[in-house]
Amino acid sequence: MTIWGQEERQFLSFFFWLLFLVGYSSGMKIDRSAILITILLAIFAVLVWSWVITLGTWDSENPSVRSVWIDRRSENDERGGQETQDTLQQEIEGELRVSPYWTEKNVLDRFAQTKYTLDFWLYRMTYREAETMMKNLADLWVTIRRIAENRPYEWLDQKFLKLAKRLENHDILVTNDEHLGTNFNHAKAFVSDGERFLISTANLTYTSLSKNREYRFSWSHRWVATSLQRMFEKDLEGEQILSEDIYPWLLVCPFNCRDELEKALMNAKKSISIQAQYVQDDRLVDLLLKRQNDLDLRILVGKWQNDWWVEKFDTWVVRIVKSPYIHAKNMLIDESSLMIGSMNFSTNALDNNREIGIVTSDMRAVKTFMRQFEKDWEVWVEERSWEYEER
Repeated sequence: MTIWGQEERQFLSFFFWLLFLVGYSSGMKIDRSAILITILLAIFAVLVWSWVITLGTWDSENPSVRSVWIDRRSENDERGGQETQDTLQQEIEGELRVSPYWTEKNVLDRFAQTKYTLDFWLYRMTYREAETMMKNLADLWVTIRRIAENRPYEWLDQKFLKLAKRLENHDILVTNDEHLGTNFNHAKAFVSDGERFLISTANLTYTSLSKNREYRFSWSHRWVATSLQRMFEKDLEGEQILSEDIYPWLLVCPFNCRDELEKALMNAKKSISIQAQYVQDDRLVDLLLKRQNDLDLRILVGKWQNDWWVEKFDTWVVRIVKSPYIHAKNMLIDESSLMIGSMNFSTNALDNNREIGIVTSDMRAVKTFMRQFEKDWEVWVEERSWEYEER
């Protein structure tokens, strides 16, 4: 599928203007028209050359960008210094939005700002208004590509095929994850115009947008967007993602999620606050049990599939929220480093799925999460039998 990005559109626009000027000059029979046409053709040749070079910009720029962050991360490892690590983390600034307070209109308005390209991984999309918005963007020549999970939990393949067909009628590329070698494509990450990104806990469904406790982190960050774009292209083509493709503080399962998560739990000094749909991993449970007596540990979970491990913890450590339904996947370390993403705290998510998350120390995002966590911590119920809601 041909991708018409910003450079290609600018080239086409200039090309048509050039044709108009040449035709106008010839029609008016301006003196020295041959010289003018020659100059215009020379400019045209230069632009064609520049455009061809631009087509290779992704591969030529990416290694240099990657080498910078690899060098900086290596420098941090060699120094063992917190200063370099903090400097890198502080680069990841952004807006953290909470649902259901951040309405579906706010979410769709964010996507509607796209002008050229919208690439995204998404587990599930059933919200018709989102589908309509993407069709409208595609009709305005925005290139849209989605890597989907064609076997969502309790969702038939036939529904995926029908949705893919409706979108493809508007030249929106939809491909499934069968070639990735993962169990599920459970990621919820978007790259807009190669500059802006959104990493979310939420699907594009009515429940996710209007009912659940969800979090979305978004901003314009060239290196994060570049890294996500690179990984998207590789997943699209079925190529292996390498460690140098992953920008520091991005979490990409099954590559670095478990290591980073366990490292954060072990290195926490004062507090750990977790708000998650569920915890289904023995190693994580064991780590949390070890930490509950030497720091301030609080775990806030939903009412689905959490009964097997809750009884192992002190009663003041774990609280279960009945409403709103907790679909979050967040962890805050020492009230300064926040993880948000699509990955549940489960073995399947960390070791088998395609999941994408991010770590930020942006204090605006941290404070937003802390305020919401405290509110949800105070409004809770304790139960031992739960009904299933949306995954």
